[in-house]
Amino acid sequence: MKQFFALATLLLLATISCVAEDPAPDISQKAHDAALALRKAGKYPEAEQALQALVAARTQALGAEHRDTVLARRDLVMMEIKRHKDATAASEMRVLLPILQRILGSEDRKTLECQKWLVYATWNQGKLDEAEQACRSLIPIMTRVLGPEDDETLSTRQTLGSVLLDQGKQAEAEKEFSQLLRIHERLHGAEAEDTLSIRYNLAMLLMNQGKHAEAEAMLRGVVAVQVRVLGPEHPDTLDSRNLLAAVFDEEEKYAE
Repeated sequence: MKQFFALATLLLLATISCVAEDPAPDISQKAHDAALALRKAGKYPEAEQALQALVAARTQALGAEHRDTVLARRDLVMMEIKRHKDATAASEMRVLLPILQRILGSEDRKTLECQKWLVYATWNQGKLDEAEQACRSLIPIMTRVLGPEDDETLSTRQTLGSVLLDQGKQAEAEKEFSQLLRIHERLHGAEAEDTLSIRYNLAMLLMNQGKHAEAEAMLRGVVAVQVRVLGPEHPDTLDSRNLLAAVFDEEEKYAE
């Protein structure tokens, strides 16, 4: 499987190199879609490399502020956030946001998604009060424009729950996560990636509350599904396993 993704990445990079010379929209979009498929598969370094090449090719062919270039830059920044390059990503996102607002409008879905990722990067940098305020400002706009059960609205609510948890506001975080879990299970099912992510958040909350047995049981279920659905080496699977190992450590189950 590793060889497959390595070969696919090489073929993708070769395709992207042609975009600078011949920026045919269909080829460029297929290359963009392939880079995002690498991200979804959890191949973050390969996805970042492909998006960097795509941004460079589109910048050369179309210009730095062309719509297609800006959207590739946006996805590259999202990938940087996934790889915990939060300071760099937040700086770039602040450059991109006014461009997106000018090109697409302040309430366009892609613009709102950009704002969501900026909030996420802000939270990852430990700027909790700023992140909470930004979430609480953005969620009503997303609810009005996209709908209360849109994936972007729910994702921003999940970020708010994580911020609240890090602030020690456990009751508020638990309420947010519990509501989100019910919505995701109804909309997407118990084994959907977003549903598993919320269960991971709840397990972290249980661990913080000292409810280690409950956290362990929840994480064992999450890991089992993630291994089967996402694969054992997917970043989300690895995160869940690391948290489960931390629970074992708290329980002094060192053999586990």
